[in-house]
This record gives sequence, structure tokens and C-alpha cells, in this order.
Amino acid sequence: MLNFANLSSYEFELVCRDIAQRKANIKLSCYTAGRDGGIDASDCFEGNKNNHRVIVQAKHFVRSNFAHLKNEASKFSTQIENLHPHEIYFMTSLGLTPANIACLHDVLKNCANHIEVFGQQDIDDFLTQASNKDILRRHFKLWLTSTNILESQLNQSTFFDCDEILFDIREGKDFYIKTSAFDEAKEKLEEVGVIMLTGDPGVGKSTISKMLLLDYAEQGYRIIYSTDGDTSRIKNALSNDPNVKEIVLLDDFLGQTYWNSSEQKPSELKTLVSHFIHRNGKRLILNTRISIYNEVRRKSQTFDSIATKCAEGHYVIDMNKTSDVEKAMILYSHLANSKVPQPHLNSILENENYF
Repeated sequence: MLNFANLSSYEFELVCRDIAQRKANIKLSCYTAGRDGGIDASDCFEGNKNNHRVIVQAKHFVRSNFAHLKNEASKFSTQIENLHPHEIYFMTSLGLTPANIACLHDVLKNCANHIEVFGQQDIDDFLTQASNKDILRRHFKLWLTSTNILESQLNQSTFFDCDEILFDIREGKDFYIKTSAFDEAKEKLEEVGVIMLTGDPGVGKSTISKMLLLDYAEQGYRIIYSTDGDTSRIKNALSNDPNVKEIVLLDDFLGQTYWNSSEQKPSELKTLVSHFIHRNGKRLILNTRISIYNEVRRKSQTFDSIATKCAEGHYVIDMNKTSDVEKAMILYSHLANSKVPQPHLNSILENENYF
């Protein structure tokens, strides 16, 4: 059973939108909270505001009851009575009985020609079908908290600083938001085998790195992790078997201040990067603060050549380019998982106050 309790209301809406898109075979868009007029997603875009073919209503009621859900369905029916869509997808994270589903169909029967009601089990069944696994993979937090990755696959892997990374992942997993930087990083890792994440402190370099570790651990990769930048120790830990899938994370690999040493360390790093580029089943993640990155480039010719090669290959990813919408989602996730009262959360969502 997938764990929907870990999703925010907006994250649940995105899941429902993607399911409805697949079912209806049409592109849908989610609406800004507070401005949807009772609609969470539809095929109605700017310039075509009153011509809905498909409407999605998502009710994240994992800790609620059916009486409340039925009342919300009645309100929804009233709100859209003049829109006359062809299809309605009414989805909830609440578990539904066949009688519950029949009741909701009856409430919504005059709203559209085609009505589909999805309860928790229906969504679970849909997302776990082989043909829909791509949707599940896109919603990182949903599958992460619904598998035994942390207790099985990660514990079977090899780690440096094992306790630290496992503790960080366990503590932080509820706050993870899958942004475009994650998708870009994953694409480059698959294409080249190496990525370098740069950015200011606090922009999410370590978070994205750990999410990537989890993603690859779920695919059976052996994990090697270090925060001390000791490349010789990393090379000794790598398997000599080319068929062994491995991913290495050098977290904050340039340190928090420039190491102020000879060219030995950049030379070792250059050798390590070369070991991973375009090698099947081998992945390397490097992340560093942009100020340190720029300083080392100025002081080390060898590192500057590494950085230039990475930049030319487009596998330096600037985390400072995170969009305002993604920052808003991260902010909301932190507030929602910090037990901020719902009225306070609502006030942040209203009128896009989060910006």
C-alpha cells in the first residue's frame, strides 16, 4: 500500500492530475490554491477558461471520514454545475468501500457524461501497474515512503560515514521535494555518469544528492558516500567488477573553506572523474558551494580544467536557478511537516502569499 499521508495536499493534487492525464489522454493543468473555483486540475488553460472537457477534484482526506468527503463532493457538484465537462475524475486518499463509491457517483451523476471515482486503493492499484510506474517514479516522496529502501536496500549497501548519511536521510525524507534540478541531474547522470552540483549554502545541493542516492539504491546500486573528499579512499572502495552498479557521492567535496594545498588533491579528483565518465553502471555526484568552487578554480589550474570540462559537457548544475514555484513548494513542505497549524498554512497559500 502506498503511503499518501506523507504528501501535502498540493502534492496529492499533482498525483491525481497525472493519473487523470493518463486516463483521459489529454494534458491537464493544476490551479493555484484559492483560485480554482472548486477545480484542482483541468484541460482549461488561459484564453479558454470556460470550456472544460476534463475536470479533476482531489481530496486529500487520508485522516478524515466518508461523511466529510460526501459533503465536499456535494459542494463540488454545486460549484461546477454550469460547466458541463465531458469527464470528471473525483479522487481521494481516503479508503472507499464499493458502497461509498456508488454514493459518490450518485452525488456527481448530473455533473458530467463520464465520472470516475478513485479511492486510496484504486489510486494504489493504478500507480503500481507496470504501465504506470513512470507516474509513480515522478512522485518521489510517494514511492520513497512506501518501500523498504531505508531499512533494506540502503542497509545492504556500502557506506562511508554510514550512520551520518542514514540518519540524515531518515530525518529529511519527509521534506524532500522533487524539483527540475533532480530531473536534470538524473538525466545527466544517465547520459555522462558524472554531475557537479553548485550553489549557495542552503539551496538544496545535499538534499538533491541524497534523493539521487535513494533513487539509485532503489535500482540496486551500491552506495559509496563521503564528506571528507578523500578520493584515494573512494577509489579503494570501488569494485573491480565492471558489472557491479555503484554510485558515489562526495558531499561538499571541496570543503567549507578552500583546502589551501598543492595540486595533489585536484589531480586525484581528475583521475576519479575520468574513471566515471561514460561508464555503464558507474555514477559520481559531486556538490560544492559556489564560492568555494570559484575560489578553487582561480587557484588550481588542474581543477579549473575539470570544471571547464564539466561545464562544456553541461553537467555542472547550478542549484541557484531553482524556480520561485519550486522554492514555494519546498517552503510549504517544511512548514507542513513542522506541524504548523492548517489555518496558518492556508494563509500562506491564499493569493500566492508564499512568494
